Amino acid sequence: MIKTPDLIASLAANATPVRRLRPPVMRAACWLLLAAAVLTLLAINQGIRPDFAQRLREPAFVICMAASLLTGVLAAIAAFRFFPCRLSSSGCLTSATSAWFNGSTSDPTELAWVRPRVALQRSC
Repeated sequence: MIKTPDLIASLAANATPVRRLRPPVMRAACWLLLAAAVLTLLAINQGIRPDFAQRLREPAFVICMAASLLTGVLAAIAAFRFFPCRLSSSGCLTSATSAWFNGSTSDPTELAWVRPRVALQRSC
């Protein structure tokens, strides 16, 4: 059986440099461009709903569509920014990630998605 220091030395001797990842926002932008291309192809193939122009005049529809888009964009950015979770030396999630999960940081999508939806439901 090989000893740990020998294993580390042999792995380090054969190690090749790794390419740095692009910034999280850049990787998210690439994924969002791909998603936009897929949605465009689907719209071309399937067509858009016949009453789309009429629905765009309804504030509730526009708010919900904008909030859905914002949620998708922020989810893509969060996926590349926070996952996979980095562990600190103590084994706990880093403060930014744990704040995201435990709700101590307000989620930007809540402002655009949940609150207007509740306000619209109360006004009806």
